[in-house]
Amino acid sequence: MRNGVALITTMAIISAISLIAMSSFDLMKNGYKHLEKIERINQNKIVINDIQQVLSNILGQIKDPNVLADFMIPIPPIGDEDGRFELFLELSPYHTGININSILAPQTKGTDQRKIKENYVSLFERIGNSYELQDIELLLNYIADSLDSDVIERDLGTERVLTDPTRIQGFIPTEKEFREILKEYQSRVDDRNVLNVPWDHFFIFGDSNSETQIDCNFMKRDLAELLNLEVSESFLNDDFEGGFGDDMFNDISCDMIESESNAEIKKEFKISEFKPNSTYYINANLSYKTNAVSDSFKFVFDLKSKRIVELEIQ
Repeated sequence: MRNGVALITTMAIISAISLIAMSSFDLMKNGYKHLEKIERINQNKIVINDIQQVLSNILGQIKDPNVLADFMIPIPPIGDEDGRFELFLELSPYHTGININSILAPQTKGTDQRKIKENYVSLFERIGNSYELQDIELLLNYIADSLDSDVIERDLGTERVLTDPTRIQGFIPTEKEFREILKEYQSRVDDRNVLNVPWDHFFIFGDSNSETQIDCNFMKRDLAELLNLEVSESFLNDDFEGGFGDDMFNDISCDMIESESNAEIKKEFKISEFKPNSTYYINANLSYKTNAVSDSFKFVFDLKSKRIVELEIQ
């Protein structure tokens, strides 16, 4: 029943956004394909602001973690009857793993470099053992040298900016950039296993170096196991209402790790379920196409502030 209500509400979101975009991109009236770049940017700003308002009015009212989970589903495209316009919207959970940009400890007095926090070193070691990685220490040196802002090599060749000044330094912004780091490590030691690790189950790429919440309704079982959480199977049944993923048996819910024995680990890694009136992000992909143009946006929407906090026009 809840899924049906959520789907109807989600379709209402798309319909509202579609009407906004159709109004802003009426090709017959404004000859959009001939707009200069700056005019096109201004048009995009109008659409983005209107989309933010629609999401604020609907998603901003969510108070229940179960209702939130219902929105994280594939949404059918919507368009006009003549096929001149089609819009796609996908909402997905943001708080699924550890913010990799937060794993360095602050630099201590008398040391040359920042170090990876001990609990994350242990996590990487468990990943290395589980997936039979050849040299986890070297991999950590590549990652740490990408995350710090100095140019001191932890190992020969691990400070990538020394060989390519265009490399991003002090931050790993995307999974794509992270996989470039993995490829450099892999090519050096011929460790093909590193490319088979489901890194997207374990890490996200937040825009700050602060540790962020992991929502236990959207984390993967393999991350829970690597963090040494005790997972109860008694909640995995036909009424399971945890996160949505490619394989429901790799998803867990907060109920499955509610054991008191997990309390310390959950506190250490900031694992909890969604709570209203707290900072909580949702990923969104929005794209549209018409007879003449198409555009795509990736953005992050904060349920607390009811605003888009990150935006990438693709």
